[in-house]
Amino acid sequence: MFGWFRKRHRKKLIAQPFPRPWQELLHNNLWQYRQLSVPERNKLHECVKVIVGESYWEGCEGLEVSDVMKVTIAGHAGMMLLGTSGYYFDGVRSILVFPREFERRLHTVVEEDEVRAGEAWQDGPILLSWHHVLSATAPGNGYNIVVHEFAHHLDGLDGEMGGTPIFDSEEDQQEWAEVMEVEFADLCGAASRGQWTILQHYGAKNKAEFFAVASECFFETPVRMKRTHAELYDLLRRFYNQNPVDWVA
Repeated sequence: MFGWFRKRHRKKLIAQPFPRPWQELLHNNLWQYRQLSVPERNKLHECVKVIVGESYWEGCEGLEVSDVMKVTIAGHAGMMLLGTSGYYFDGVRSILVFPREFERRLHTVVEEDEVRAGEAWQDGPILLSWHHVLSATAPGNGYNIVVHEFAHHLDGLDGEMGGTPIFDSEEDQQEWAEVMEVEFADLCGAASRGQWTILQHYGAKNKAEFFAVASECFFETPVRMKRTHAELYDLLRRFYNQNPVDWVA
């Protein structure tokens, strides 16, 4: 019964015209939007309408969540879904937005020794710092906290955030395991030596963070990633079913 109501509500959301002010927000706050084809923009509009309309949004530490925040965050998340059909981060029911960094939270536990720009809970909400969301509005820096945290959600669809997202084929799944093992070891080595790499050193923390960091790189600096990490890029291209290099060609 409730599934039927949700499908009907979603159908109505998708059928609504995309507001002109929202288009301007995406143009200003999502550099990739300016590079998309018309069909890709239409698909992104669809994703944004569903994510904005179906998610529970909560401002934290006195922040009031505005349409600017909702549309910007939904735009970055929706960009990850351009190669999919019928999925709109359905498992992310709540998005909590903080003004800046926040203390690490694990359900009701607050760990005061660590601050975060974002956090994703298994089968739970996604927490984001608005200040850090805005850091991804210009190309070139390889950083996108929205992509990072929503990548954790995709990674957890198999029941565990362990750096092993679900591929469509067993062959791709096996190849991911092999390539990721080598790439992760290389990143750990570079991080220990303090050697710069296009993949952020935070990805050396564990394999879950590696997948999230690699996803950021895939969407934010695709040309450089394809040039320096060709196998890894190609696997992410197959996983997300899209090719961001085309946006900057």
